[in-house]
Amino acid sequence: MGLTEKEVEHLAGLARLKLTPGERQMFTSQLSEVVEYVAKVQSLNDKVLEQEAAASAELRPDEVKVWPQAGELVELAPGQRENLITVPEVFSDRE
Repeated sequence: MGLTEKEVEHLAGLARLKLTPGERQMFTSQLSEVVEYVAKVQSLNDKVLEQEAAASAELRPDEVKVWPQAGELVELAPGQRENLITVPEVFSDRE
């Protein structure tokens, strides 16, 4: 189940990308391989995977630990407010 160049062009439009014909052809091939691989993974028996994961996983309980140098890290950040690191806004056109 591969993708067509038209579908890749549609995806590129959704991502606001302009692709050259060569890029469109390359991404069509690459994305088709990804889609086919995902289809293979989805076809695996979930029960077998769960059993294998349970047999190989050694889980430990979660525990909260306070990092003693957290304040020093925040002070090194270029922007901070109330003991938190601030970063520039990514989406400025929110509704």
